[in-house]
Amino acid sequence: MKCYRYILFKLYSWALIKRRGSNTPIGNVVFTMVTVHLIQFFAMYNILLINVDAPMIYLPKYLIFIILMFLVSCILYYYILCTREKLQRYLIEFHNETKESSRLGTIWVLFYLIGSFFMFAISVWMIHKYGLYHVLGFR
Repeated sequence: MKCYRYILFKLYSWALIKRRGSNTPIGNVVFTMVTVHLIQFFAMYNILLINVDAPMIYLPKYLIFIILMFLVSCILYYYILCTREKLQRYLIEFHNETKESSRLGTIWVLFYLIGSFFMFAISVWMIHKYGLYHVLGFR
């Protein structure tokens, strides 16, 4: 859990630094992490679709469900992990990091965030590779 708190710390500290145009650094953290988790969910779901005949959720009729899932996830994520008090505790917990460990931590956090999108792209590529175009709504 310490690694996860570190990711939240990094995102929150970046949002505080880049606050010029935004007055919602907590919202930035919540939106970023829920989006990343939703992308991870869809990547795992795509891999499941390749191996199992699961129900198709990429159809337009499920768009409302996906939007509601995102909004409910944002609300729950905020109350469980990203209240102002908790994020302040993460700032205190990691405030003594050295410049070198901060650079290394930045690389790992970016790897986690970008890697999640990359994992989704690979899962879509696998669907195309195995000829499962119907899964993504193509005929």
